[in-house]
Amino acid sequence: METVEIKEFSQIKNIQEKKQKETEKIKSFLTSNEKVIILSLKGKQINSEKFSQIINSIEQITFIIGGSDGIDEDLFDDKNKISFSQMTFPHQLFKIMLTEQIYRAFMIIKNKKYHK
Repeated sequence: METVEIKEFSQIKNIQEKKQKETEKIKSFLTSNEKVIILSLKGKQINSEKFSQIINSIEQITFIIGGSDGIDEDLFDDKNKISFSQMTFPHQLFKIMLTEQIYRAFMIIKNKKYHK
């Protein structure tokens, strides 16, 4: 598992322009053979079992967590969006939540007793 953090373009005051620049920077790290999942308030809420099925069905997966203003989701061809909640979370907490859900997904896949 690799984590890449993109610095926010805090010098840009226009939010849409800022989101576009940050999204372009994110896209510069992506390769054509990976499946992109955008973690977004606009995404579909799923349970842990469905999340594990997604993880199990994809060879190379990249999760994108937007900046404090979000990302320009229109710049992505792949519209695969997941929402953990309609609530907003701090980035550090959300990264822990995502990591735990990835771990839980692998425990479900391996039929371990972690998930109840």
